[in-house]
Amino acid sequence: MHSHHNILANAQGTAMMHVRTESDVMVNSLPLPMSTGPGVFNSGFM
Repeated sequence: MHSHHNILANAQGTAMMHVRTESDVMVNSLPLPMSTGPGVFNSGFM
């Protein structure tokens, strides 16, 4: 089970590693199972 803290920490870490600008476009080709879905989905909004 994922805690809220784990999901937010994963999203924040992903956002810091992949710095984006306003001109960037995000394309997601990954499947969204329980293991990668929350991190990929939440980091897109940061």
